[in-house]
Amino acid sequence: MADHQFWMLDGCFWCKNMNVLIISNYFSPQESVGAQRPNAMCRYFSEEGDRVFVISTPKGTGALRAELGGGDVSVYSVGYWGSVQKIDLVDGRFDVKKNVKKNKLLSVLKGTHRRLKKNIFCNFLDPRSLWVPSAVRVARRLIMQFGIDLIISSSPAYPVHLVASRLKREFPKVFWSADYRDLWSGNPFFTGIDLFKNLEIKNEIACLRHADVITTVSHALADYLSQLHGKEAVVYTNGYESRDVKEKSESCVTSSGLPRKLVYTGAYIDHLYDIRPFLKALEMVSAHVKQSQLQVIFIGDNDAIKEKARQYPVAFSYIQFLGQVNREDALEAQVGADLLLFFGAQENGGKAIKGVVSGKIFEYMISRTEIMAIGTSSDMEVGKIIQELQAGACYENDSDLIAKRIFDLVRDGKKECHIDPLLLSSFRRDVITKKMRQDLISRMRDRDKVV
Repeated sequence: MADHQFWMLDGCFWCKNMNVLIISNYFSPQESVGAQRPNAMCRYFSEEGDRVFVISTPKGTGALRAELGGGDVSVYSVGYWGSVQKIDLVDGRFDVKKNVKKNKLLSVLKGTHRRLKKNIFCNFLDPRSLWVPSAVRVARRLIMQFGIDLIISSSPAYPVHLVASRLKREFPKVFWSADYRDLWSGNPFFTGIDLFKNLEIKNEIACLRHADVITTVSHALADYLSQLHGKEAVVYTNGYESRDVKEKSESCVTSSGLPRKLVYTGAYIDHLYDIRPFLKALEMVSAHVKQSQLQVIFIGDNDAIKEKARQYPVAFSYIQFLGQVNREDALEAQVGADLLLFFGAQENGGKAIKGVVSGKIFEYMISRTEIMAIGTSSDMEVGKIIQELQAGACYENDSDLIAKRIFDLVRDGKKECHIDPLLLSSFRRDVITKKMRQDLISRMRDRDKVV
């Protein structure tokens, strides 16, 4: 093991700095919302003095750069068939600079994969399970060489928990924290058929049997996970990076005048969201609002929106698709918007759907631009957060209300959002992640006292 700092408590010595292994498919140099939580674990654990090792899947030479801080971090890109590349960091950033061209075939395959999961397989038989043996081999070497104290597997994708489960059985003294950003079995987005639902539940229960603690992003998800696994699930919400607030306040200019800008950033997945109420609202306001007065901008991988929008030709005439941009430009667009579009998860039944709180909502909030939450009700956790911070309003699927707000925006201009800074600061990722770290250290100490 590496040199650690220790302190005395109850007559015993306890390790203060750890060797931590994070296993996540989503990770830097990706800059998607899904990567932000494991990125934060890496950054803030290392800032506290831990040595952090990361195992993730290959991201390609053209992935975007993402800051991870200046701590002791080693990142291993593990291929599905056993290739291993240690990624170098330069001043806390990955040394990759080229742009990625969109792979149309890969997009089609991903879309087909999602449809199969939704209609048949749920999250069972995930092809990413092929990655598990390779990841286990690399992780095993790290544990034997460096003496890992803590494993954090952060899903989706859910095979990361299969990796951690195998390691925990082989190295039972290592503490395992299984982190859920979304549900595995019982996922309302991937309902599948009963045969695979039942197999998936059994697979998850068997996998998580040896987890020392389960963590997740919302209370509704925690309730489901606690009931399923018969153990406590602890909530550490998603959040925002404080440095993003500083960058935007220094570099961005607030939108003013015409055209009014409605902006959506991020991927749009057709079976998760429903854009039709918004498109209907655009057609409703078209009689009173000229194209020169209103601009709707979609940033990200939004082919599914194009297909839907073409069915509403009048609405389509207001829309621009900018494709994928880097994170800084997306954040600037959020601040420069007059209204931000947010699409809540479709109601496919089940309490857990109401507990999904996308990290995107916190990016939106720090922009202090009003949020129009479509497909979102006030009893959903994300709706409660929006209302509590007075960051916008929930419109559910009411096209009349959506159209009225758009018309008022064009007529009266942008509405300032006066978000309580103290309440907003409670969602800072550094605060949440460092609390998570301290709680995990406490649980590790308590477990070892019992042993």
